[in-house]
Amino acid sequence: MIDRYYELNRAKIDHIPTEEDMQSVIRFIYGRENAWPLATSHFKHDELTREIRALHIFVCTNINPTTQRTKFIGERARLLYHLARGRKMDLGTHIFDYVRDLATGFSNVS
Repeated sequence: MIDRYYELNRAKIDHIPTEEDMQSVIRFIYGRENAWPLATSHFKHDELTREIRALHIFVCTNINPTTQRTKFIGERARLLYHLARGRKMDLGTHIFDYVRDLATGFSNVS
């Protein structure tokens, strides 16, 4: 109903990058080449470009609320990449899924 009212076309919504796109994600959010997989299992906030660090704080506060801002996993890296590239996404569904996963104890939401 909301889609029809606002004339939204879900076919035009991009999907968040998958695992195969991680080299592009890393290059974009770090602003340099980096080997994938990373030496550690987490991305580090202080190694991001200045713009991506600001976006990361916004995401940690408003989209995927967390107090853990110093390091994060690939799922959040792909979300940062997607948002920073200005691609369309269904943010409401993403937030709903995130909250649902937290409530059910799904472990892939840091």
